[in-house]
Amino acid sequence: MKKIAAFVALALMISGQVLAADNIDMTSALTDSASLNGKSVYGDKTDATATNTAAVLIGKTSTGVSVAAKTGAGGYAVVTQHKSGTRAFATAYDSTSVFYKEATAGTAVKTTVSKTDKSEFDGWTSM
Repeated sequence: MKKIAAFVALALMISGQVLAADNIDMTSALTDSASLNGKSVYGDKTDATATNTAAVLIGKTSTGVSVAAKTGAGGYAVVTQHKSGTRAFATAYDSTSVFYKEATAGTAVKTTVSKTDKSEFDGWTSM
């Protein structure tokens, strides 16, 4: 339950920002040292590059948690997955639901988010 609460908090932080189009992708091998787990996401209304450390800190994932997101002026979609977890969790700006999909521990269900709305998660289970 704490993981879901943290995920919802991250989604709310992202939704409160005005973001330019940007993508955050995760590696498919979540246990790889190059995977984007335990990282910070930044945003700014004039320079909204997710890795711009001079911008406002939007959220930070815990060690072992990877995130993939697509943001735009009109919305966002985000998915997270823990490297030892068997579910990925997701949401989008136009949904009150948290979606989940069964996963193989250590392998990302989704490495790239291509849409900024809930249609990105068609076929996922809604909570």
